[in-house]
Amino acid sequence: MQWLIKKLFILFGLDIRSLALLRIGTAILIIGECIHRVGDVFVFNSDAGILPRTVLIDTFNNPWHISLNMISGLWQVQMLLVVLSFLFACAMLVGWHTRIATFASWLLLISFQTRNPLILQNSDTVLRMILFWGLFLPLGASASIDSLYRRTYTKLSATILTPATFAFIFQIMMIYVFSAMFKTGPEWLTERSAVYFALNAGGFVTPIGVWLSQYSALLPYLTRGVLLFETWMPIFFFVPFRIQTVRTILLLLAIGMHFAMGLTLELGLFSWVMIVAFLGLLPGGVWDTIERVWRRHHKDCTLYFDAHCDFCNHTASLISTFLFVPGLPVLPAQKNDEVMKYMEQKDSWVFVCNGIKYSKSKAFFMLAKHSPLFGLAAWLLDRAWLRSISDRVYDWISGRRKKMCLNKTIIFPVSRRTRIVGIFAQIVVCVCFLYVVIWNISTLPASTIRIPASLQWVAQAFRFDQKWDMFSPYPLKETGWFVIPGMLVSGQKVDVYTGGLISFEPPVLASRTYKNYRWRKYLMNLVDIRYGQYRLYYGRYLCRQWNTGKDSERLLASFDIIYVRQITLPDGKKGAVDQIPLWHHRCF
Repeated sequence: MQWLIKKLFILFGLDIRSLALLRIGTAILIIGECIHRVGDVFVFNSDAGILPRTVLIDTFNNPWHISLNMISGLWQVQMLLVVLSFLFACAMLVGWHTRIATFASWLLLISFQTRNPLILQNSDTVLRMILFWGLFLPLGASASIDSLYRRTYTKLSATILTPATFAFIFQIMMIYVFSAMFKTGPEWLTERSAVYFALNAGGFVTPIGVWLSQYSALLPYLTRGVLLFETWMPIFFFVPFRIQTVRTILLLLAIGMHFAMGLTLELGLFSWVMIVAFLGLLPGGVWDTIERVWRRHHKDCTLYFDAHCDFCNHTASLISTFLFVPGLPVLPAQKNDEVMKYMEQKDSWVFVCNGIKYSKSKAFFMLAKHSPLFGLAAWLLDRAWLRSISDRVYDWISGRRKKMCLNKTIIFPVSRRTRIVGIFAQIVVCVCFLYVVIWNISTLPASTIRIPASLQWVAQAFRFDQKWDMFSPYPLKETGWFVIPGMLVSGQKVDVYTGGLISFEPPVLASRTYKNYRWRKYLMNLVDIRYGQYRLYYGRYLCRQWNTGKDSERLLASFDIIYVRQITLPDGKKGAVDQIPLWHHRCF
């Protein structure tokens, strides 16, 4: 029985250190997304942008699509929600009230996604599902503020097994299972030309992808390799022998594959979200190996603090925790007379390693250099000018540490019990997981299994809806870009899209004609006849944007939205350039 339980823990359990990495990576992605969102919050989220709230309500007409972004059409309110999302992501990053921060981040994320469905892609689906399952995982049990002050977390074993760990693992595996099942085209199965077409779809390819596409003899092997990996990786992930070794190899291969995809194709955050998800699956043996190696080479390192300063104690513990320094002794300087004398002389905490003492910012940089995760960054950032600034900050804090000691209960959370996953939460996870599995099965073309109409509101309200049909049944076989020839009141002709001269010649790299991946997704959706009704609102937005602040002669009178397409042919050939009129708009 003990053998079976141990096997189950290895197969379906997750290491709390890997979960910490998942939390940190997810928070960084949300922070980056918030920064990226700032420049487009007016156009994508306000009523003066491309999709007013009234249009969204009338056209999608889904009462279960709940979004905080629908409370107002003012861009200032939308910006406030972005700031809130940023702040909660920062709380996730440091693991401060982690569960509350995770819930708020999830709620704000699905609110943003629901506000404008035309700009979403698969990375958004993965990110919201990571946050949802993360609500039931102890994301703050390691490398966090919570881990130092919550008794439940300090007593938690390194590997945990709950319904949520099972659900999270299978959620990531389902992406590959269903993605492989959707790839039914001959480009994947017989011709093995899928990677060739993907790297020749100029609307997505990067300069590195263009360079790789020259090696035509290699591309069929890459096609076969991607399909085999997606098919067999979820199977080998659960082999019952040498589990940690096999999983580590598979995860490294998966991370490498997604990193390569991110370098060669403009896929938004998809590659990086998947890499973060795989980091959350790292076996505990990886961390144990890192810790053994670190201790072997750093057994004479100790961090000392002033025992009379509670704030110093907390700060030293937090820094050693966040730097992922395994097994580092954190001791009061009063236990070592020589260190105590040095601390009083420098008025600073002290890091001692191999007999050498460091203080202030130098102590921090040397400690960071010994971190297995941040060592390289510390070597790059350890510069005299930065240490000078850091020392001034340190002195400012040091001069106020008595006041901070008095307010430590505000700065640091009060220690209290926190249940990891209650019985009710476990039941919720099991029901939601079963629902997600059935939903995924229902997305397959030949599937007869469907979610009952009376229960589809669950997916709509909690955003469980997902479909993993990337590059399926075959990749896009065309390069597309937009030309919007317009007529000014003065009679002058301009390209409203670029602001320059009108030209239908193929660009050097079509992917660079889009402002960012959100704009690419939106404009490519406008090409689809299913979203044809939204072209009117894009046209109105273009009129408002162009005519704001212009004199009467420079006002835009009318324009045409034209999608220019060039078909990708085999053997590196390109078809003729076609012009597809999508919309004619008059501004007056």
